[in-house]
Amino acid sequence: MERKVEERDISAWLKAFLPGRVLLWEELVRAVKENGFTVSEEDLRRQVEWLETSGRVTLSAGIVSHRGKKGTFFRCARCGEEERLLIRACASCRRQCATCEACLPLGRCRTCSLLVIGDAGQAGGAAFPAVGGLAWRGRFSPFQERAVRAAVQLVRNEIPERELLIHAVTGAGKTEITFPAIAEALRLGRRVGVVTPRRDVVLELAPRLGQAFPDVPVVALFGGCPERWAMGPLMVMTAHQALRFRKAFQLLVVDEVDAFPFHHEPLLPRAVAGALAEEGRILYLTATPPDALLLRVERGEVAAVTIPQRHHGRPLPVPQWMAARKLQEKIHQGKGIPEVEKMVRIVRGTGGQLLVFVPRVKDVPIVVRWWRRQFPDDLERVNGTHASDPERDRKVAAFRQGKLRVLVTTTILERGVTISRCHVLVLFADAPVFDAAALVQIAGRAGRDAAFPEGEVWFLAEGRTRAMLKACEQIREMNRQAEEALAYGLHSAEMPRRPSVVSRPIRPGSSPVGLSPVRLFSAGMRRIWPLVQAGRQLFYPDGERCCFCERNVFHGVDWQRGVVSRWVVQKDRTALCRDCLEGMTWLTAGGALCRRCGRLMREEHGAKREEERQICADCQWWMREGAALCLNRSVAHYQGRLREQWRRYKYGGQRSLEALWVEMLIYGWQCHQADLGWPDEILYVPMHPLSLQERGFNQAEVLASGLGEWLDKPVTDRLIRLTASVRQSQQGRQERLRALDGAFALDGGSERALVDKQVLLVDDIYTTGSTLEACARLLRRAGARRVASLTLARA
Repeated sequence: MERKVEERDISAWLKAFLPGRVLLWEELVRAVKENGFTVSEEDLRRQVEWLETSGRVTLSAGIVSHRGKKGTFFRCARCGEEERLLIRACASCRRQCATCEACLPLGRCRTCSLLVIGDAGQAGGAAFPAVGGLAWRGRFSPFQERAVRAAVQLVRNEIPERELLIHAVTGAGKTEITFPAIAEALRLGRRVGVVTPRRDVVLELAPRLGQAFPDVPVVALFGGCPERWAMGPLMVMTAHQALRFRKAFQLLVVDEVDAFPFHHEPLLPRAVAGALAEEGRILYLTATPPDALLLRVERGEVAAVTIPQRHHGRPLPVPQWMAARKLQEKIHQGKGIPEVEKMVRIVRGTGGQLLVFVPRVKDVPIVVRWWRRQFPDDLERVNGTHASDPERDRKVAAFRQGKLRVLVTTTILERGVTISRCHVLVLFADAPVFDAAALVQIAGRAGRDAAFPEGEVWFLAEGRTRAMLKACEQIREMNRQAEEALAYGLHSAEMPRRPSVVSRPIRPGSSPVGLSPVRLFSAGMRRIWPLVQAGRQLFYPDGERCCFCERNVFHGVDWQRGVVSRWVVQKDRTALCRDCLEGMTWLTAGGALCRRCGRLMREEHGAKREEERQICADCQWWMREGAALCLNRSVAHYQGRLREQWRRYKYGGQRSLEALWVEMLIYGWQCHQADLGWPDEILYVPMHPLSLQERGFNQAEVLASGLGEWLDKPVTDRLIRLTASVRQSQQGRQERLRALDGAFALDGGSERALVDKQVLLVDDIYTTGSTLEACARLLRRAGARRVASLTLARA
């Protein structure tokens, strides 16, 4: 009797839980247990199969195959990815199995995985009963009122377009503008989803929405959140979490559509489109719309409205550029910088706070130490944070509360953070990571509060860049548009009725009403621009740009030092120019390299340079300890531009360079194939699950998968990382050895599978060999005959 009651309870819960969701079977089992059900997995499978026969659920393989004109191809049933699918030996089904690398942060989706897709019809229409209204009672400016009317018209289906872009300056109150549209959707019984690019924005938006809609349960979804299986009429989530829904939302509000990773990951726009109901509507919010979205606006596919002024009516602060000679050298040597001292006096005089942006993670502790030494009064009121900082939330909260006067950060805080009395300083503003869009967003952190709109923005660098000039020009243009609009009478509450939705956003050089000469010139340029582009394409083809420095790469450029004639990755059309190629030290042409680790030999390393024994000091130490790794080979020396671009990829998430890294590794294998031998199996150095979830990808797995596909050799995930440790580059040799003691293990089915096999280990950087040696010892104990390693770079 109790079992029947339990089955009825789980059946009712599944009917309410599954509609509109896309879950792996393992996720569904975990959700059932976390909701207090003790049903067995067999009974759960029987219940799900019954829901499938009734049409409420669709069961699918994680990776499905389709037959097209060019043959059979595979597609991920969860995210729709068709290219980043790797076929390799699977530890679950013991066969060759396709795995989707695109949606890996949400769990491995394989050919042998079972995907449970809830019928969206149960979530469509009146997904929830009408709930309480809007408790927020603020007032809108005329510009905001125009955008509010457009958003409400979108929800009521009163405009033909299904998508609306609100192009609003930073600090224009974009979140509050969406409140009436969200209230209208909730009044109609529709489910609303707010999609944001980052976890920090979710944590800030959820409380604000809860205060605006006190009678509505607000669900916040992000990686590692406690309520990841909850469902409600109003949900705030990161872009990746949208992959767990299918046709579930009648209104989706996409905040900061141009931000990383939404604009850089093709699967995230697909995730948003897949989570939208068939008759749903999308509302985009951004201060720097991407070109692809603006092109859709020009074509009439997306409606748009512009808000060129902040909610308090004051103009945007225009950044001031200050030149500082030898800025990096002064900070490292602990010398004073007069320009910074002037800024600090202004901040203290206004009783404000200072947000200091730096381009790299390693710059944060350096600048914090320098600041405490130069300004002892701020010793306890200055701190720093970055994306991988475990105390980031606490430090940002302390800065909001005024406990910190200065917060040094990377671009992780360029969006979604509002501080009342905030000034902004961008150190090393000429760094490549600070493009025009990033600088506009960073400048928007200042002057947002109506009580303190006088916040100032400083760009401190040795010289001006095009991105700095473009950012300042965009800010001035928005201020000019606001002045023109006010001059035409848009400040009046009784202004004449104009369409709330325009066919395109206001472009630079145009006026909101009338045909000014500037607007006529812009219209003419839009007409002849395709011809200009066609002529440019004829004489200077696009796509041939250096992926490091973005300069043109012309045909006929030869690689130096006997590498290859020209390196162009045809898929992404990325290339390397002569200067960048000559700026790297290649370790693929033989010469004075260590016979074991492939290190570039120099006299100062203290190694013996006899021809019969060309072994560096590190390898001599390993050989005395009984090395399990027979040898390592690397492609290039880890320095200069290679180091800078690799850190942007690994820690900054710039994954557009992945194809180039894979091609470089393949070339390295071709050069060192005689030493490495032909492997029976390829393995990669694993990451701890927490680190993988935070970064979103394993760079070693990306490299190994590309090499395995090219060699047509299986790439397996037999190695498991058991402990999370400090970044290896921050530790000494003895610290690394202690940290890696027991840090790795083999999965259950690998003890016999590696007997008498030749294994190739793949990693990104070889520093002292501690990590690779720890992995090689496990593989040799499991019976591997020979273990060699191939890395992209050698430190």
